[in-house]
Amino acid sequence: MKKIITAIFASLILTGCATTPSGPSIEGTDFKSGLGFTSKIDTKWSVFNRNLFEENPEIFESDIFSSVDAETMKQLKEVIMSGQMEMFYSSVPDTEFADNINIFKIADEKIDYSNTALLCSMMPQMLSQQLGVEVKLDKCTYEKVGNVKAFMIVFGGLVPDTTSYGYQFHTPDSTVNLTLSCRNSRCKGLEKDIEYFFDNIKFN
Repeated sequence: MKKIITAIFASLILTGCATTPSGPSIEGTDFKSGLGFTSKIDTKWSVFNRNLFEENPEIFESDIFSSVDAETMKQLKEVIMSGQMEMFYSSVPDTEFADNINIFKIADEKIDYSNTALLCSMMPQMLSQQLGVEVKLDKCTYEKVGNVKAFMIVFGGLVPDTTSYGYQFHTPDSTVNLTLSCRNSRCKGLEKDIEYFFDNIKFN
């Protein structure tokens, strides 16, 4: 349970980004993750990962991280440069909030989600304690998304008028977390991007 909550909490550190960043768009729709899988993603998304930051370290100083405090920024650099986290930002113009996806491994094993009812009953209180705000889940389930079965939660984002979607899924030897944070008016359309991603996922 601690791993699940920690992963969800960690995935929220960038949901307050103030501007839509510019970055190299993924060519076509193919995406190769360093976390043990490949997939396809809509070309509206731009990727931020270790390779990009190695080539352009000044990105860490850009406005997209302006809301992240120094200690969190240090941890973020470490996890990105280790290759454990990959991020995507939507190219849809929005001067106040950038829809974003974070993907990272949370365990070198397959976490057991079989007792979904218990997990879902504990989640609101534990998230509220971690985030310092009252959290009410709009959805909590363990179900198939595309070709992958995922433990999924949906709740109001930390930024007003946004929603956070959390998906935790298994690779052959680990558990990976994908979080989508989006402006409410755009979330329905972006859900389709996530389904497309999971429809096309292939494990190494």
